[in-house]
Amino acid sequence: SSGINAEYGEQHLDLQDQEPCRPSNTDSTEQGVGRRHFQDQDVFVDWQLKSGTEEDRKLLYRYYHVFREGELAELVQEVPQLQLSEVSYDKANWCAEFTRL
Repeated sequence: SSGINAEYGEQHLDLQDQEPCRPSNTDSTEQGVGRRHFQDQDVFVDWQLKSGTEEDRKLLYRYYHVFREGELAELVQEVPQLQLSEVSYDKANWCAEFTRL
């Protein structure tokens, strides 16, 4: 999820970790994408479209870029208009808080 908007001020960004076996800041038994180990950083993940009857359900694929440790911080620091405040790890996601200058 993302808290990025066009306004100046504090922003928050959550991005999927490539190796989600790290200890999380919160106790989570969440299953799904957050618990998969990815061999590559650019992957397609299956996604079941659940609408209508059982026969109407479709299997689709979503594109994910999963992040290595430190990668999100490096990207934020490359943007001169952003000041990185904090990087944290929660529920198999890298989280960054930064201020748009």
